[in-house]
Amino acid sequence: MAGIRDIRNAARARLHGAFQVPSLYLRMDPGAAPIQIGVRVHGRVVQQGPEGEMARVIEDTPVILFLVADLPDPKAGNIFSIAEGEAYEIKALDPPDGLVRRARVARLRPEKAANLPLPEGI
Repeated sequence: MAGIRDIRNAARARLHGAFQVPSLYLRMDPGAAPIQIGVRVHGRVVQQGPEGEMARVIEDTPVILFLVADLPDPKAGNIFSIAEGEAYEIKALDPPDGLVRRARVARLRPEKAANLPLPEGI
């Protein structure tokens, strides 16, 4: 009988497989080859303000989720290129959570993302 962790990991793998989009992971190390992986891009609304009161600031804080097996050693400063004019720079990484890891990212301005290589399938 499968344990709860096995069930959770199987569900996460199916979810990731169903909702992933192609991405090209661009390492900023000179001569490093890009890596094509599937990722999920999530926007997050962060509400900041005194507890119990209306939020004063609402901002979109994007995160990218990927399988640890696909990208075992990600680094802050590297970039996920998703589509023409859509790319994200890794600002911070959460520890792995089972099969999945979350990168806190900042969306690059369209002009900075315009000339980046794109993943296959776009």
